[in-house]
Amino acid sequence: MTNWKKAFYSIIDVVVMDRHSKRVARHLSKVLLYELKGRDTLDPPLKEKFLKLQTRMQELGKPIWIVEGFRSAIRQRSLSSNVTKATDLQSYHQYGIAFDVAFKFHNWTPPEYNWWYVLGEEGEKLGLIWGGRWKNIVDVGHFELHQGFTWRDLKHYFERSI
Repeated sequence: MTNWKKAFYSIIDVVVMDRHSKRVARHLSKVLLYELKGRDTLDPPLKEKFLKLQTRMQELGKPIWIVEGFRSAIRQRSLSSNVTKATDLQSYHQYGIAFDVAFKFHNWTPPEYNWWYVLGEEGEKLGLIWGGRWKNIVDVGHFELHQGFTWRDLKHYFERSI
């Protein structure tokens, strides 16, 4: 298939996207267009939950900061397999619907390890999926928001066609 045909079909795919994918695509275009960073890279419903979690952890005397939100395909590829098993378009980070946090002043080594459990429980109260509950890889600083769709539902809309 010629490049112009691939480009044409990519445009058609955007038109027929489901509503979740369209919302994610609109947000990601703003992230890239305005070179947004940190919490501003998060899909709006997730950003709202992050801000609530940040406020709650501040109230508990365990302040957090966002280490990473959106992650480009290039960034995803650069991570070694001991950091993530997700490849291109398999990470919720690549759609702006995941974030990693650490503790202010302590980063990955809080004064007590139970701070991670407090963080995880507070995130789960907000409806977030906490990486500290995973079986294969435990990622205590990771949260994602499943809003009726998964990265698998989004992937085919964002695959590189040219």
